Order: sequence, then structure tokens, then C-alpha cells
Amino acid sequence: MFWVFVIGIAVGIGIHYLVSRPAVQLAWYDYVLMALSLVFAYLAIQNFIASLNELESTAAWILLAAFGIPALVFMGIEAARITRNRTPSAG
Repeated sequence: MFWVFVIGIAVGIGIHYLVSRPAVQLAWYDYVLMALSLVFAYLAIQNFIASLNELESTAAWILLAAFGIPALVFMGIEAARITRNRTPSAG
């Protein structure tokens, strides 16, 4: 369960970085999309590890694809929105 703590710290640092930068403009649905992608990514990792521990490798890979691909798509959309909506910094 230590990896959950590490992932939580990394996510917290990333969200703090986005919120504290005045050059990054985020809409309300950016936060929703970000949370949805994090939930899908967590479900993908958790189901993959649990299925491998139960010696169900086929189910592990199917669940990784089922939850991991939407997580990557949502994260890609969010990354594109963040980079496109960034205002140029002065200086």
C-alpha cells in the first residue's frame, strides 16, 4: 500500500503545480477530466496488481487495457488543453 501513498503525493504535487501557476488557465471541466483520468489510472493499476496476485494474468491485461486506455486518452486531452490554454509569461 506504500505505492498508493507515493502516487497520492505525486498527484498532489502535480495539482499544486497547475493551480499555483498564473500562466495556466483551467476551466471547471478540466478539474473533472483530471479527476476522472486519475480514477481510471488508479483503477487500472489496482486491478492489474490484484489480478496478477491472484494468478489471473489474462484478466490483468484485459483490465489494464479497459481502464488504462481511457485514462491515457483523458490525460492526453487534458495535457493538450493545458498546453494550448497557457498564456505567455512576462519576462
